[in-house]
Amino acid sequence: MTSKNTNPLPGWDQLRHGGLLLDGSRLLELAKFVPPPLDDYTSQKLRQHANALLEEPTNRSQFVRFVLEAVCGIDEDAGFWDRGSRVAPK
Repeated sequence: MTSKNTNPLPGWDQLRHGGLLLDGSRLLELAKFVPPPLDDYTSQKLRQHANALLEEPTNRSQFVRFVLEAVCGIDEDAGFWDRGSRVAPK
């Protein structure tokens, strides 16, 4: 008899980085979140950044910055992220 997989995001429970990436309760809470659709402008810019990344993989810094800031909305009010030389060596 096989057990039915009840995980709403298959594979996430197997991602590890010094332990579980997300525990079960946080994973279930995250799975409930459905982001709103992107507006046309942001969708178009995301396509442009994705195409630039495919053409030249060294463009990943600009792609990641766009996704975190424009798509995910991470800014001074919603949170922060450090990049490049602002990341502490430790």
